[in-house]
Amino acid sequence: EFAPKEAQKFDLGRAAHALTLRGDTGFSIIQADDYRTAAAKQQRDQARGEGKIPLLAHQWDEVVAMVEAGKAQFAKLEGGAPFENGKPEQTIAWAEDGIWLRARLDYLRDDRAIFPEFKSTELSTNPDNLTRLIYNMGYDFQAAFYRRGIRAVGLHADPAFAFYFQQVSPPFLVSPPIRLTPHAVDLADRKVEKAITLWRRCVHKRDWPAHPTFTCWIDPPPWEEAKFEERDARDHMTESALAEAAKAQAPVT
Repeated sequence: EFAPKEAQKFDLGRAAHALTLRGDTGFSIIQADDYRTAAAKQQRDQARGEGKIPLLAHQWDEVVAMVEAGKAQFAKLEGGAPFENGKPEQTIAWAEDGIWLRARLDYLRDDRAIFPEFKSTELSTNPDNLTRLIYNMGYDFQAAFYRRGIRAVGLHADPAFAFYFQQVSPPFLVSPPIRLTPHAVDLADRKVEKAITLWRRCVHKRDWPAHPTFTCWIDPPPWEEAKFEERDARDHMTESALAEAAKAQAPVT
């Protein structure tokens, strides 16, 4: 019963992703400042009906600027430009013990030297800042799942899967290739194995449980307790300072 929703908000990252991987064939450029006119709305709806991404002229300029900045930076990275000499957005499917699994690779390079994944972000692309983003978004799971599929369909026995992040604000900086360490790979592989086991059980039993039915206890996270302790200490310091000030300004008797 899935029904796709067309976002009204301009998504620079999504558009740049499409242009970086597929080129300019998937867009419809609308020569208007906005969608207030009936003509602009009609062109937008027609583009979506054709499976294209509608963009206003000024939006297209932003997308091109981001992609051109990305290409120049990608070419300087270790391993060279990741999204050249290959096929974009390739779907792979494989069966495991009676269930089917699927992944959609961002880019399938002819040389199979690396399997790159393009991600846009509003955050800094400094590698030191990307760990939290990767785990919050489940990108470690994606990497492990895709590597499993790549091996299953015979594309590569030990695939090198790497993320390439780009900021959506000027100067559109890109990250170096980001890969999981062996320890991170092991943890991600275990996550994927557990997920597939659960999926297989649900498929075979035709039972799709949601949340637990038993009582769940919630403990404060470390940062919440630290925030309270910091505020409490600050309040005590303020009270002490006010008391000292009042004492110093008290009339002499």
